[in-house]
Amino acid sequence: MTASLNVQKLIQETSIPLADNLNIISFLDKWGPEQIVQVYDPDVKMLGFLIIDNTFLGPSIGGLRVSNTTTPYDAFQLARTMTWKSALYNYGYGGGMAVIHSNPFGVEKSKLIRSFAKKISQYVPEKFIASPDMNIDEEDLLLFAETIGDMKSVTGKPLKKGGIPSKLGMVGFGIGVSLESTIKLLEEYNHVKNSIGNKVVIQGFGSVGSGLAKYLYSKGFQIVGICDYWGAIHDPKGIEIPSIEKNSSAREEKSSLKNLKRLSVIKRDEICSIDSDIFIPCACERTVNEVNYAQIKGKVIIEGANKAISPLAEIQLIKNGKIIVPDLISNIGGLISSYSEYKQIGVNETFSIIQSSVESVTKEIMKSSLESGLTLRRIATEIAKERILTSMEAN
Repeated sequence: MTASLNVQKLIQETSIPLADNLNIISFLDKWGPEQIVQVYDPDVKMLGFLIIDNTFLGPSIGGLRVSNTTTPYDAFQLARTMTWKSALYNYGYGGGMAVIHSNPFGVEKSKLIRSFAKKISQYVPEKFIASPDMNIDEEDLLLFAETIGDMKSVTGKPLKKGGIPSKLGMVGFGIGVSLESTIKLLEEYNHVKNSIGNKVVIQGFGSVGSGLAKYLYSKGFQIVGICDYWGAIHDPKGIEIPSIEKNSSAREEKSSLKNLKRLSVIKRDEICSIDSDIFIPCACERTVNEVNYAQIKGKVIIEGANKAISPLAEIQLIKNGKIIVPDLISNIGGLISSYSEYKQIGVNETFSIIQSSVESVTKEIMKSSLESGLTLRRIATEIAKERILTSMEAN
């Protein structure tokens, strides 16, 4: 691990909890993490950390984000999710996560990104490949790659640089396909007394939430509620998604959903209580938690963001009869687009690969769950563990 004597002071100034969040020993198990790297640059006040969780199936791949609320333990959990996800879909990657710990609004990101890239360059891309995450766009990733000096150090670059950027909506597309496959199978198995319904609430309106909203709208779903960082909008008759696309991924309040006065504007946290059939959290981790889970009306909850549902909330939701499709199954478009970018597969073919892969995995695990009574997350995780264990034993 690399660090500076000033790191602890900066951590305290930026309010990262200490104790278990920085107790590296508490992270360790038989699967990883292989390396935890903490870096600090006093010149630009850049504090960051990189988690390389498991590379037995290939180099770790994971999000690069700018956030002042993501702790090292959060990063580890996100890296582990990518480890399981990569193994489940079997695309030859491991799991990782990188965080620049800073307030994403009003900062000069370019200096932080250059500094962070230089500090972790020895691990990139042989052990870690960065991909889009919170508050990081295609130009940020290009800057990271140029600083490293290797275009293979990231995926999600601009199209002109041979990339497949997140703005194309592949993550949201994959979530939509997973939702459609889930509904079809539940109805085939007569697992629900009546049809699921088509009223959808989407929590989060960044690249994932907006891509999902666009896809579901095109398929005839009624999007009755959407929120972003500043507020939420609600229309029981359905929101016209094309009319609000320009408000996605807002960087400031004046361009956010909160200012769409022609619609019913509500507080952000009221999004959970909107009447719906399907609830899809697409913002960040633990936005469905012990405080708000009981408010959710939807019969089906699709985890659009990684780790969007806290473990305790998930247990209670399942006890309440909710059907939960975890991130391991649904949030896979980013991984597949990363694979396609590396293999130089075109955009249209990548959409086709996402559709076929997500349909196949969702159906396989959903059938197993309906027949065994085990949760989708448990089945998906066990499949992933078995694949990694086989590779670990072979080496």
